[in-house]
Amino acid sequence: PGGISAEFTPLNTPVSFPGTSRTVTISRWVYSPSQNLMEVELVFKDSSFDVVESYAFDSMIKTFSIKQQPVDVILNTDLCVVHIPVPQSFRAVSLRMLPDVEDVSADQIVKVYTNPSEVQVVDHIEAKTETEYRRELILSNVSLYEEQIQAIKEENSQLRTTIENVEKRNKDLEQSKRYSTDKEIMQINTDIESNNRYIEQLENQIISNNRDMTELQEKIENTKKQAEDLK
Repeated sequence: PGGISAEFTPLNTPVSFPGTSRTVTISRWVYSPSQNLMEVELVFKDSSFDVVESYAFDSMIKTFSIKQQPVDVILNTDLCVVHIPVPQSFRAVSLRMLPDVEDVSADQIVKVYTNPSEVQVVDHIEAKTETEYRRELILSNVSLYEEQIQAIKEENSQLRTTIENVEKRNKDLEQSKRYSTDKEIMQINTDIESNNRYIEQLENQIISNNRDMTELQEKIENTKKQAEDLK
């Protein structure tokens, strides 16, 4: 009770502030052992008109004990970047945040977590300008889109393999008619028709996947243009 465990908050997954339409998403969480330093990048969104312009932060670090650790706020807008001094012996880190407004209450605190197994280890962390952070965030979406395209390609490959297997099955069924009774042939025809419908479903899925890949490719091109405009 009151401590922190080895919980992990996934990247690119919105976390809601209690009782509000506000969310925070971790876009990056890295650790440099040589600097004993963590950098956390957070994206805040609020669909209400009560927009919060900045946030207050602190952290809890678990080593052989648990202690509160102030953080260095590098950027504090809808895109926030914080640096946390963290020893290499850390077992878990909790970053705590709440809107930096007068009437805020403790029950609005949001906590996100990482641990040595999940945090991304890097050689060096260096504070950047807001433009640099925003450009890197935009370009990180390109990698996500490319990963999605690769996953779709792999799915399409599996679908084509399944289609080939079903088509082979249909050929085997056709050949089996030579030694089948009329009643058995009727059942074979039914099975072939069912298989053909299944093949059609798989082909339609490939067509849909190809549309998704085209859209993702457009997003990649637009994202790169957006990043270029920030230069």
